Amino acid sequence: MAALDDVEFVSATLKLVKDGLSYLHEQLDGLGLEYLPTQTNFFMIKVPFGGKKIYELMLKEGVIVRSMDSYGMEDYIRINVGLPEENERFIGAIKKVLNDRSRN
Repeated sequence: MAALDDVEFVSATLKLVKDGLSYLHEQLDGLGLEYLPTQTNFFMIKVPFGGKKIYELMLKEGVIVRSMDSYGMEDYIRINVGLPEENERFIGAIKKVLNDRSRN
């Protein structure tokens, strides 16, 4: 297990999160979705149709997000920055969910 004094591990992890945030923010900007800025490995996204509904629809796509309803933020979900392939999977799923939902 890596420790915080493992400089290479910490450096690689910070780069992974920074690159992941950059990718996700760019993609969300392209979709016109607002998000709360962060320096951590998770953040909140304002979604149409409500966080609970997006949670349910994303779950059907095999992607787990967290609805922020229980925190009084009904229009938000929380996601974690993942590996590049996980971030790409999230973006693909949110695009599909938003596209499918807007047609209904």
